[in-house]
Amino acid sequence: MHIYILQQCIFKNFFITEYIFEKVLLKVLYYEFHKITLMQAKVIYLILDTIAIMIGLILVDSIMENVNASNLAIFVVSFVRAFLGIKDIEEKVK
Repeated sequence: MHIYILQQCIFKNFFITEYIFEKVLLKVLYYEFHKITLMQAKVIYLILDTIAIMIGLILVDSIMENVNASNLAIFVVSFVRAFLGIKDIEEKVK
């Protein structure tokens, strides 16, 4: 039961982040209105994706009893994962 709830939380967290922040917000600001540059879009993506991944990992940490991670470890893993996905930002906003 807990695993199912955990999977749903993680799935919804990544879906909401990817759809709203990465595709809608960045597409509107960068591609449609040209309010931000590509570098600014990448920085916004990095910040928002890091926060979303951190929320998902904190949920995993709090729900699963066998998982223990410090806040710094959660931040580092989230940042690295977001940084690795930043190269696809040009395809995501077009």
